[in-house]
Amino acid sequence: MRRRNITTIKIDGHLRRLGDSWIITFAENETKTGAALEFPWPEILLPCLEYWLGRWRPILLQRTGRWARPIGKAFWVSSHGSPMTQQSIYDRIVKRTREAFGNFSVYGVVDQMVWRQPDGPRSVGVFARAMGAPADRNLIDASLNAGVSLKAPMPGRDNDTVGVGYGWAHVSGQASALDQDTATFNHTAFPVRSAEHFVEVTYQYQAAPWWQLQPDFQYVINPGGGIQNPQHTSQTVGDEAVFGLRTTITF
Repeated sequence: MRRRNITTIKIDGHLRRLGDSWIITFAENETKTGAALEFPWPEILLPCLEYWLGRWRPILLQRTGRWARPIGKAFWVSSHGSPMTQQSIYDRIVKRTREAFGNFSVYGVVDQMVWRQPDGPRSVGVFARAMGAPADRNLIDASLNAGVSLKAPMPGRDNDTVGVGYGWAHVSGQASALDQDTATFNHTAFPVRSAEHFVEVTYQYQAAPWWQLQPDFQYVINPGGGIQNPQHTSQTVGDEAVFGLRTTITF
């Protein structure tokens, strides 16, 4: 049984009452192996199922939010009165898993001056940041940022700094697998997320002793690791150029 089977359960279809219990069935064309499945609803979870069907699902069926869509026999109902999507169910499972079992990440930071001009203001620094986290409960399971900065890049600009950086963020295998399942079972061209890269150039300009301006340029390659373009659903969002300006005023 795959994640898609869980998210597409229909009452009186996949989920049917049998005496005092319930059974779940999936046809041959709904399983990965092509073999039909039938098994009882776990006894330990029967009170939860009865409470959901008798208490909360009827309440949610009455919701008519902005994004409400017909429910039909869908087992999972969202807070705005629509059938829950695979992504929203996945996000909810991840959230509950994190609450029950906790979450963590491991990271390291290096920030070091590697050269200084003798008897002058100019210096060169390098930095690097690396992070790793469990793939089964995080959208991003690894990332890396690195760069180099030059202080006093031009004569007379002793307090200015120019920097160049690079970043990489890897989409977890669990999230990529969800994308692949969506494409396979919906028989559509659905992007599978992988990794995002970016390059950055920035300049800190000391306009006055109390005022600093910092223009910034970033070029993002494969945004979001290859997220779906809402206007062309078989394609990913294209690479993006981002310009920004930060200002700091010291009182």
